[in-house]
Amino acid sequence: EQFKRDVRERVPDIAEGLITARHRPTKATYELSRAIQELPINYLRKIEVDKSVVIYCDAMGACDRIFTSPVPLMYTRHTARFLGIWMLTLPFALYKPFEGTWNHWVEVPVACVIAFFLFGIEELSIQLEEPFSILPLDNIVGGIGKSANEGLEWHIENEKANAVHAPPQPQIDLIYDPNTMVDRGYTETFTGSDYQAADLAVERSWTNGS
Repeated sequence: EQFKRDVRERVPDIAEGLITARHRPTKATYELSRAIQELPINYLRKIEVDKSVVIYCDAMGACDRIFTSPVPLMYTRHTARFLGIWMLTLPFALYKPFEGTWNHWVEVPVACVIAFFLFGIEELSIQLEEPFSILPLDNIVGGIGKSANEGLEWHIENEKANAVHAPPQPQIDLIYDPNTMVDRGYTETFTGSDYQAADLAVERSWTNGS
């Protein structure tokens, strides 16, 4: 329920699709990749950003394999039974070494200390079979979200500062003809600075090469 409330609050446009998806991480990755394609940036930068999504998808697959491949239940039961029988017979093994003490009373604290450590190791191994149930995932995701929002705020502030101090840019008019794109890549008419012309030349060479 908490997941549904968070999704509806943060991404209301795609919330229902995420909630009803069979595999939510894959759906989230798809929506993320689609959002990148809609960004108003150069397509070369989109490719670089999309590479990060691929890395994220690989990490997600590794975590999914860990989550869906637990240690066999028979192994866990056998370990617990063996350890329980071993602890029950431990006092008999300690009887002779502590025969010098009054009524062998030292056996009790020694057996308790050994049981504490051994059963603690067993419980730790059970938890490590599925670490996602003990990790503070909500805090981790919340921290990532705050960092992303902070980066967005920096970008907005930078864009506002550039808009105030930057000189007006000449207008660029691109004319695309599907027929000429087959023969010469594309045809453009534009006026602007050398930097803008170089940027368009790079895009043109990329299109012709592909």
